[in-house]
Amino acid sequence: MSDTKKTDLPNPETESTIKDKLCIDFHGAAIIDENGREIPITENMVKQACEKIDPEAS
Repeated sequence: MSDTKKTDLPNPETESTIKDKLCIDFHGAAIIDENGREIPITENMVKQACEKIDPEAS
């Protein structure tokens, strides 16, 4: 019998689940920071930007 454990082998289902949990759905709205990372634009970010333009918008 081999000493290789079943958990040592790649499990595509587990890898897919991990990737799904790590993926953020940006709905196409993101900014790119100075390091090239995508930062999702949140509702709060939009509200803050609108308040800077028009403080009465809140």
